Amino acid sequence: MSYQNMQKHIFKGMKLYQAIVLLIIIVMGIALITNATLIRKQMGSIVNLRLGMNATRISTTIANSSEIAEALTKVPVDESAIIKLVSKISNATNASIVIFDAKGKLTAVYNPTNESLLETTSASQGQIGIMQGLPNNIFKKDDVKNIYDSNGNIVGYVIVGFPEDLVSKLSRDAVDIIVISSVLALALGIIGALLLARSVKNTLYGYEPIEIANLLQERNTLLDTVKEGVFAVDKNCNIYLINISGLLILEKAGVDDLTNWHEKPFAVVADDSEVKKVLKSGKALNNIDFDIHGLKTVGDIIPITIGGTLTGAIVSVNERTAIKEMAEQLTGVTNYADALRAQTHEFMNKMHVINGLLATDNLTELKKYVQQISSSDEVNMEYITSRIKDPLLSGFLIGKKSRANELQLDFSLSEESFFPADLSKIIAVNDIILIIGNLLENSFEALRFLDKERIVNLAILTYEDELIITVENNGPAISSDVLAKIFKKGYTTKGSGHGVGLFLVKEKLATIGGKISVESDILDGTIFTVEIPIKEGAKT
Repeated sequence: MSYQNMQKHIFKGMKLYQAIVLLIIIVMGIALITNATLIRKQMGSIVNLRLGMNATRISTTIANSSEIAEALTKVPVDESAIIKLVSKISNATNASIVIFDAKGKLTAVYNPTNESLLETTSASQGQIGIMQGLPNNIFKKDDVKNIYDSNGNIVGYVIVGFPEDLVSKLSRDAVDIIVISSVLALALGIIGALLLARSVKNTLYGYEPIEIANLLQERNTLLDTVKEGVFAVDKNCNIYLINISGLLILEKAGVDDLTNWHEKPFAVVADDSEVKKVLKSGKALNNIDFDIHGLKTVGDIIPITIGGTLTGAIVSVNERTAIKEMAEQLTGVTNYADALRAQTHEFMNKMHVINGLLATDNLTELKKYVQQISSSDEVNMEYITSRIKDPLLSGFLIGKKSRANELQLDFSLSEESFFPADLSKIIAVNDIILIIGNLLENSFEALRFLDKERIVNLAILTYEDELIITVENNGPAISSDVLAKIFKKGYTTKGSGHGVGLFLVKEKLATIGGKISVESDILDGTIFTVEIPIKEGAKT
């Protein structure tokens, strides 16, 4: 069984914190048992060595004692003095001590273990003879020390030893300490494992590894389905993630190397000044322009906060052209919807009048009213369609006429206006509708609160090489400060939700080679003039 398979088998079905605790217990248990076993095996040798060293120090101390040497030189030997000195040493060390005179006769013995130290009371064959009379489990031959008098003559012998049962007792005591220490260490290890497991679980927000893996996979899948290019940066403004749309934007921008973006600074993609502002302030920024290797994009910067700490930011971007196309489409739909709603509203008002006349059985007035509105509508439709030959644009202007009637505005199309049907093959009629629709709505809005006659004039003049559109209103004059900013994206004097229409007009004109100007004064009001060159193949 491989290590990976064994690991899966052991921890199968366990939660992360349980696996951590079990793993630490197993590792510590094996380590402690192994150490305790090895130490126990070595303990006997260690105790024997220490006791042997103690025995050597004690015998050397006795051999160098002038009082012992003097007692041995007396005739007869002063055994009481020797026993008195030896007993003090033995009581302090728990050692077995035997002293012989120069002839090998036993003169003093201290035996705290109550073992039979000697089979005979004398040994006349020197050190070998002395050792033959002593038990080997206590004394060793090399431990015999000579006792010298002041003249350097041998006056006796001393030998010190420790019984084996003392060695065993000391070894057991040491092993008991090791076992107790190991148990305490294991208990502390278990407590530490529990604390570590809890800390890991809190760090992972209570998720298990498999759940984190699933979330990561789901996140990657979600990011790859997002149409915006997403760049995730850390607190140092280094990239750590780019989704597929982001890579496609880089590819479109002409970036050759689309690999190894991990930990590269965002500055290699685009200017990172705005991103650093968000990383410093923790506040999101919207509609930020990014120049990605010459590709114009716009996006948002959202800070990432974990546990109250700012850890990075998400930069999501879209090509400016894609956003502009979407805004143009929405603007066009809005214009169509407004025109249709105005026509519906005007139609319903007329139906209410007709219904009222029918209810009062006033058929004469009903006949006059129907003839009047029929004639009026017919005149308006004929007036517009005779000049505007494109059905889409003429229908749009008829709707705008209804919209103006609803707002009680005097909206007129100049008699000189003309838009030939084949011009829509050169200039996209949707572009014309976007431009005229936004300029008319801007004029309608400017006259909304005017307390005098409110007039809006539209002129569509077609020349051989140029299309000129003018939208004029008699509203309040626009100050020079406002005129300088009127075409900037997001600029408005009408509150939130505005500031896009005139910007889109200028952007659209830039793409088709046109231009726009505006004049405003107190006497004549405000007039917008649009000039669009007519060139074959210029349709967008």
